[in-house]
Amino acid sequence: MGTTILRFAKIKNVANIRQAGAHQHRHHKNTPNANPQLNKLNRYFHGTNNLAADVKGRLEILDKEPRKNSVLAMEGLLQLSPELIKPDGKEDIEVLREWYKQSKEWLNKEFGDNLVNAVLHRDEETPH
Repeated sequence: MGTTILRFAKIKNVANIRQAGAHQHRHHKNTPNANPQLNKLNRYFHGTNNLAADVKGRLEILDKEPRKNSVLAMEGLLQLSPELIKPDGKEDIEVLREWYKQSKEWLNKEFGDNLVNAVLHRDEETPH
């Protein structure tokens, strides 16, 4: 039976936001578990390719200085288990499209204007 995976982590400083953005947008020369030849399949559906700038822009709109120990951002992972996306070992594009559509809708409904950046990675074994 397949499952849905949701994982969120707090990011409390700008350096970690930059590091998360570099991984998310494949700015590192070598991203473990990612096939660089498949990077072109990744889909950027919210924000820019600069996560730190997107977070900074949102914080400026809020016009409130964060406390020193506050959470500046949350990094999330949404994923279906491989047997749902690849039931026969090959990616089922219709299942992927529906999951992608529903994931975007859920993110927008759940986070609204606080969603500043989102990417679909298809360059790894299981899309997420």
